[in-house]
Amino acid sequence: MMSDFEEFNKFYLSNFSDALDTFENCSYDSSNNLYLCHSKIQCFNFDKIKDKVCPAPGLQLHSVDSIYFCYKKETVYFVEFKNQKIEDARKNFIESCKDSYFINRFISTFANIHDFKTIHLSSLLVVSECKNSNYFVGEAKLKLSNKKNELKDYQKIDRKLRGISYLGETLFYSEFKLFSESQFDCMFN
Repeated sequence: MMSDFEEFNKFYLSNFSDALDTFENCSYDSSNNLYLCHSKIQCFNFDKIKDKVCPAPGLQLHSVDSIYFCYKKETVYFVEFKNQKIEDARKNFIESCKDSYFINRFISTFANIHDFKTIHLSSLLVVSECKNSNYFVGEAKLKLSNKKNELKDYQKIDRKLRGISYLGETLFYSEFKLFSESQFDCMFN
């Protein structure tokens, strides 16, 4: 018997193979003509999936850029790339995670999943290192994991994505992680 995580991944592969992409392509910032990461690891372009699943004109849903199923950790990563300062990216990231959660909750009703809430979900925000140099320079870059709790914007995002009630249901992101583009490339290469 497959776990809910495995069933969900199987459903994605069977129904959204046309949205398979790389983190690099999903990180593309068209307004500045640059990629926020260079990882060739395969993921799902969630913007494409959102458009396929929620095609209603005028429906203003936000979505994360990519979804990645990590078998080693049995975790689904919701990844958003922002070529912005953390404080500017925060609100849009939270909305993208909320809407993406519920889009996936909807998708899960078509998969052979017993309880969507048992799937370990992690939200990742990847921001520009140069636009957030106060967080990602020298020693701070190496010790960011120790410094995260001091960042007001990190705390606001973390609070908003853990157990918040939204549309009558409680969100269950088990973790939130903040990365610079180079940290993300190191982790996903």
